[in-house]
Amino acid sequence: MAQASIFTIGYGWSTLDGMVKTIKDATDASRPILVADVRLAEGRVPEFFEAALKAGFEAAGFSYTHYNALGNTNPSHWNGNPSVGAWLPPDVEKALEACAVLADLVLTGTQVVLLCGEARPFFEDQQTGRQVVKCHRVFVSQVIRHLCGGGEIRALFAPQTRRPAQKQAG
Repeated sequence: MAQASIFTIGYGWSTLDGMVKTIKDATDASRPILVADVRLAEGRVPEFFEAALKAGFEAAGFSYTHYNALGNTNPSHWNGNPSVGAWLPPDVEKALEACAVLADLVLTGTQVVLLCGEARPFFEDQQTGRQVVKCHRVFVSQVIRHLCGGGEIRALFAPQTRRPAQKQAG
C-alpha cells in the first residue's frame, strides 16, 4: 500500500504561481499530483475561477478536478463567523463518495492536494489559546485519511502576496 499523501492548501491572498511553487516544493515529482478543489463555488477572484485553475495547474503538470460535493454549506461560515468551522457538505452521501474516490487515488500513489480559499485553516482562540479549525478542508482531509487507514496530512502555505483592495476614503 502506498503511503497516504494528503496535502491541503488555501489560495487566500496568494497567487496561482505561488501555489504551484509551494505544491512542487512539497511533493514528489515522480508521482502524480491531483489538485482537488473542495470549494462549493468558485468565489470572486477571476484568477481562482475553475477554468483558470484547471489551465494553470495542468500547465504545471498537475491534474485538477472540482469536487463541489465536498464544499461547505455551514451557514456560520458564510455569515462571517469562521470560528465555527464545522463541515456541512451539500449532500453527505455524495461527499462520502467523493472522499472515497480521493482515498482510492491516494492509496494508488496519487498525491492529493485539497484546495479551497481559506489561507490559514486554523486560528488561535484568544480566550483559550487553543488552535481552532476555521476551514472545512481540515475535516475533508481527515475523512480521506481515515478511509486510507491512516497517513500524514500536510498543510501547505503559499506565499501571501496578493493584498485586499483598499477602500477609498470619502
